[in-house]
Amino acid sequence: MDRISAEISIRVHRLFAALGVMLVIALWWDNVEAAATATPAQTSSLAIGFPEFPPLSFTNVNGEPDGYLVYLSAALFARAGISSHVHIYPAPRLFDNMANGSLDFSMLVHNHVLDACCLFSRQAVVREYLRVYHVNGKSPIHDKNELVGKRIITIQGYSYAGLINFINDPKNRITNEVAPTHEAAFTMLDAGRADYVLDYTGPATSGLTAHPVKNLRFEVIDYLDIYLVLSKAYPDAEHLLARLTTLVKNMQNEPKFRPPDNY
Repeated sequence: MDRISAEISIRVHRLFAALGVMLVIALWWDNVEAAATATPAQTSSLAIGFPEFPPLSFTNVNGEPDGYLVYLSAALFARAGISSHVHIYPAPRLFDNMANGSLDFSMLVHNHVLDACCLFSRQAVVREYLRVYHVNGKSPIHDKNELVGKRIITIQGYSYAGLINFINDPKNRITNEVAPTHEAAFTMLDAGRADYVLDYTGPATSGLTAHPVKNLRFEVIDYLDIYLVLSKAYPDAEHLLARLTTLVKNMQNEPKFRPPDNY
């Protein structure tokens, strides 16, 4: 009887030992499956990029990304529960990085160059106005055709949603002086290098803060809407973009997230 009891005890211990091994294997396999099916949002930080476009997005004096869109995107992904990090790039490099998949997200004008790689939200986040600045006494400009034969200043790297092709077309006889920065553009205007500056409201405001111009006037000749832009390669991109669109719409009803006025 003692021998039988001993054998039963040994078998019970072996059974529990086997069950323990099976439990360890099962837990290990669950962790492997979870890691294999985790989205980048769970395993890595979503990469966000913005152009130098003050005050909406820019590099501040501390060398850090700053501006309304940077602030909005950080809060947006925090609410979505997705880790993210932001970098500021020159516009051409930003578009290249979105196209080659180095970046996951941005907020940009609708550029057909990115249609193959990215999804755009249907609802705009911000509307940016394109102005023609000049000193009092110069003829006002209300339409791109009124730029024909004029001397103008544009900002390096800006395509103005394709308007740069019209400006650079020889048949339009437009003399185009290219400024490296917004501040430089208004410095050039003040010095008489040209008669008009073509710039967007926000960046122009920053440039004029650094170099005010007396008796300055402007007309609005166009506007650009800025949208959420998400890489198609991001897991479940359509669903995430729809979720982000709803979140940002609700956020912008809150005072601290409202889009900036027309500066």
